[in-house]
Amino acid sequence: MLPLPGPLVGARFVERPNRFVLVCRVDGRPDGAPPERVHMADPGRLRELLLPDVGLRVRPADRPGRATDWSAVLVRTPEDDGWVSIDTTLPNRLIRRALEADALAEFYGWRLERAEWPHQGSRFDFLLQGVDD
Repeated sequence: MLPLPGPLVGARFVERPNRFVLVCRVDGRPDGAPPERVHMADPGRLRELLLPDVGLRVRPADRPGRATDWSAVLVRTPEDDGWVSIDTTLPNRLIRRALEADALAEFYGWRLERAEWPHQGSRFDFLLQGVDD
């Protein structure tokens, strides 16, 4: 299991002024406190998820002095029956951990050589090496 970095705090979506910023009401703030600006790592539209007053889970910023004090991690499904990750770094962390643990049958006979491998002006998420190579 890959734990989500936290602590996670509840919030409610207000608006999205640009691709990388959400405005949210963060739980636990005093009544009448202004909404908070929250970093959004996923530049996708997400119109079907980021609905008025939808529940979010946010975490405090990991670097002092950052432009926003929070990062968006999860959003509640429109059916209100689960959570969707909006942390774009999570999939690669999950795959990396699975590759390192040899937990993906599709990749038996291969090992992780390097993550985020640059090649000819591009960047590949993972460079794998055949075990017999």
